Amino acid sequence: MQTQAELVTKVHRDEWGDYKIIYNNARSLPPMISVLLSVKDQFAQALDALESIRRQTYQDIEIILLDDGSKQSLFAECENLMRLDPRILLIQQNNIGLTKSLLRGLSCANGKYIARQDADDVSLANRFEVQMRLALKENCDVVFSRAKKITEKYEKIVPYSFLFSRFSPETLRFGNIFIHGTMFIKKDILQKIKYDSGVKYSQDYDLFCRLAHVSPPLKWGLILEPLYVLKQLGDNISTVRSVEQAQTALSITNKYYGTTFFSPVNKNKIQKLFLLILRWLMLAIANFTNKVVYS
Repeated sequence: MQTQAELVTKVHRDEWGDYKIIYNNARSLPPMISVLLSVKDQFAQALDALESIRRQTYQDIEIILLDDGSKQSLFAECENLMRLDPRILLIQQNNIGLTKSLLRGLSCANGKYIARQDADDVSLANRFEVQMRLALKENCDVVFSRAKKITEKYEKIVPYSFLFSRFSPETLRFGNIFIHGTMFIKKDILQKIKYDSGVKYSQDYDLFCRLAHVSPPLKWGLILEPLYVLKQLGDNISTVRSVEQAQTALSITNKYYGTTFFSPVNKNKIQKLFLLILRWLMLAIANFTNKVVYS
């Protein structure tokens, strides 16, 4: 993308206040995919995430950057990129949190599909190409892939293949097996079954539970190939807010499935191993009510 043009700024207002939208007037609409990328500080990681999206082999996208009240201006960091790449749209706002930022980004999206990208992760170059191919071939409503998880202690592929390849609504009784950043979903579905603005942590798990209970069932596409790199390092929100996320996840499990012994929160290692084995046994005999396609 070598087009250089003028940047346009417009002020909008919604239920959470005023915000600015900055975009290149050379942008082409509508794209097939709108990518939602919310950023709060940590610009180095966010720019790596942005670059991984810009370099996708599937190029018919728009990138909606949401600057959620960063201390420094994200615009100063990416102004030149926005002039060169008209696919980037920047939303500047006061801090309203991830859930509301995603809802605001969704309201500005022009694509037929919505893809998520977390600011401290990166997508492999063929991610959208592979997800779009499966979505179109099988008319999937929502598509997820596995990911390479990197922590300060280890690297591994998540989720476990036996959980991922045996998905049913009952799977989510045991917790969230999906990587939020790999979500690829039809926009019209996400507009109907939105994020719950009242859920601050584990908003993805809450959304997935509701998606899993849609009637008639959605058609899910699950890609066993890792197309995403999930980084849980240092001050990553999943690391810093792990207790709050676990507590919220347990309340979500209770909300949609009732109080359950199987929720792996605050269990010791032996109990976790037992629960892991029990998960596999129960999932092996689960009655699948969702339509699931694997690739």
